[in-house]
Amino acid sequence: MQHTSTLYRVIFSGICILLTATTLSIYAGYLQGYLTLHYSFWLELGMVCGQLLFQALWLLKSSWQRIVQYWGQLLTVSLIGSVLLWPYIGLRQWLQLPALSALCWFFAVVAIMFLEHRRRVARLSLPAYLSYTWIGYRLLILAFII
Repeated sequence: MQHTSTLYRVIFSGICILLTATTLSIYAGYLQGYLTLHYSFWLELGMVCGQLLFQALWLLKSSWQRIVQYWGQLLTVSLIGSVLLWPYIGLRQWLQLPALSALCWFFAVVAIMFLEHRRRVARLSLPAYLSYTWIGYRLLILAFII
């Protein structure tokens, strides 16, 4: 039973990582005017995987099982964020929307994700600072791409 659970967790994690990287690389195209480098699927894939490693640093005293459990929650929040970006991506297929609207939608989604991340961290009885290091990682990356 444990092997099956681990297999499902790995498959779910892979799906979350790929969908998040794909969605954000598409969405970044709407924000390219604000970015200093070309944003691609591979860049986002590296950032998603980097986020997992960065967050694990803050949990080094925890068990491997606890870190993996947190990663599952982190990836679920990322998947939720991706799904919340899909309506805007869909609208862009039919409407000419300004880049500023993409930026506003993106930050609204990030706010929702932050609140959901905080809720999940509290539910797992993990340190609250994980929500701030989660945002801190993305702000650090943002400093390099804008």
